[in-house]
Amino acid sequence: MLAPAWCASVQPDAVLPSAIMKIADLRFGDIFTVNTANSITLDPDGTRAATEPGTLGAGTGAGPAAFLLTGAPGAAFHLFLPSKLTLSSTADSMQVMKFSSTLKANHGTLGPDGRQTIAIGATLQVNAGQTPGQYAGMFEVSVNFE
Repeated sequence: MLAPAWCASVQPDAVLPSAIMKIADLRFGDIFTVNTANSITLDPDGTRAATEPGTLGAGTGAGPAAFLLTGAPGAAFHLFLPSKLTLSSTADSMQVMKFSSTLKANHGTLGPDGRQTIAIGATLQVNAGQTPGQYAGMFEVSVNFE
């Protein structure tokens, strides 16, 4: 006598692995140094402002950093930004702080296509009498999928 047979179906969900990719660097543009300290704010929407009038040079090439997140459609995530960063030249340094993003409270959800683009701005602290030159530094952005 044969025992009854039961069938079960298998339905795996194939999802994209989570990833973050840099699209653009954070670029403050040209800045004129003066004998007083100055703060240059670059918002995630690309708006630039300075606390000292007349210190913003050409805005050509200025803009927020941008990253592309990919993963499972609709996945919730939390973005982690640095608290500060030191930019250095051959002769001097400046601090970048107050990083902000286009996300509300740095939380978001991937779109139905499993993608989300995020823009990041920050504030650059320019010292009084800052030495002219090319300044560079790197910052890390991380994502925790929930």
